Amino acid sequence: MYFCDQLKNNLDELQEFQLLEDEMSKYKTLNHENISWDKVYQYSQFILLNHSL
Repeated sequence: MYFCDQLKNNLDELQEFQLLEDEMSKYKTLNHENISWDKVYQYSQFILLNHSL
């Protein structure tokens, strides 16, 4: 297994990543006004600080 595949699998299991995906899925449905950008920033920052290279 490649390192990038393993990293993706680890992110898929991460709760913050799932919450981020849920929040950003509103963008696909044109539900933009209901996106909590503070949460998007918070989850993204957490993932980058704790689960990236």
